[in-house]
Amino acid sequence: MPSSLFHLNVSKKIAEKYSKYDTPNFYIGTIAPDAIHVNGFAEKSIRWSAHKRAKDLEEWKLNIIHFYEEEKNNFSQDYLLGYIVHVLTDIVVDQMFYKEGIYENIIKSRANENEASKFFKNQIQVYENSQLNEEWWKDVKNKLNSAQAYEINNIHEKEIIGWKEKILKDYEMAQFEKYDYVTPKMLDECLNKVIVILKENGLLNLENL
Repeated sequence: MPSSLFHLNVSKKIAEKYSKYDTPNFYIGTIAPDAIHVNGFAEKSIRWSAHKRAKDLEEWKLNIIHFYEEEKNNFSQDYLLGYIVHVLTDIVVDQMFYKEGIYENIIKSRANENEASKFFKNQIQVYENSQLNEEWWKDVKNKLNSAQAYEINNIHEKEIIGWKEKILKDYEMAQFEKYDYVTPKMLDECLNKVIVILKENGLLNLENL
């Protein structure tokens, strides 16, 4: 459900806590799962494969943790962890929306049942636009500009580079908006849940921090 700048905001905050991850590799790894959309919105089977998705959120989480264990010797740790953080962020946001009250809150005051998901996605984009002038985003943009990509989970490096170029261009054209429903506090709640999962499953390499 989150789009690229939201994902990158989560990753930047992780890198602020654990500076070894403040690298071009980490940030391009973060956007890599959605590179399947570089030529248009991908079909469901491709989306689910790229994100190791399962209908059950716990199964989905186990899938991406297993993917990390399978691939940890094949990629630099920052690149692979960026990929994992993207997927965990998707899982946590789905959990917050469907199971922890966001959906119910939205249909009480902001949108009807049929429009709740669309409203939330739109509000994520509004939040993203509120961050366009922030220093963290300027720093991440600079690192992405110098980032190389590597094929991962059947997503070709050319797709990832093309996706990087597309999102940088799209956000360059976006207009500032003040955040509304989705707030920095909500993003931090998501961040903290992602970090708990990473720590519980030994996915953060805390050596030499």
